[in-house]
Amino acid sequence: MLRHQHRQELDATRAEANRARQEALAAREEAEAAREAADNSPSSVLKALVERLKRDLADKEKRSKAMARAIAELKRELLEQAAAVPPQEEKIERTGTGRPEAETAASLRRRVEDLNARNSKLQKQVRALQEGESSYYRQVKALKEELSQKGVMLVRTNEGGLQQQRGRIRVASGSLIEQVSSCVGPL
Repeated sequence: MLRHQHRQELDATRAEANRARQEALAAREEAEAAREAADNSPSSVLKALVERLKRDLADKEKRSKAMARAIAELKRELLEQAAAVPPQEEKIERTGTGRPEAETAASLRRRVEDLNARNSKLQKQVRALQEGESSYYRQVKALKEELSQKGVMLVRTNEGGLQQQRGRIRVASGSLIEQVSSCVGPL
């Protein structure tokens, strides 16, 4: 009878130990799931956004440099044309009606005015791109700071959760050890 009772207690203790092992396994699985969730957390999303912003910024820088080169080329062309064409009043020959030369001078003036207008427009676009670029730099900096803060918070959260799970496992295993020792002791 006493053996039968000890056997039942031993079986109950074994069942309790198996249950504690299953809880420990479940806790490990939860910790692994938490790690995977941390890998797919907002920090990885923020990293992707930062990379995208960097690519966009590099693209805008390329466009800005291309516009600056285009502006420099237009300026060079304007200076060459201005140097090649002396003042209109002195250059127009008065042969016959003087019409073709006057029309050429007027068309050249219009072309210079058009080129000046394009130059001004391109300069405004360059300034707008530079302002956008500085805005992107500020956004990237803010995102990096936010990413850093969230990463620290995530690590702290994960450490706290793991410590709580370890504590529960220790308590469960401690009570099991006490039960086993109390059952095994009288034998």
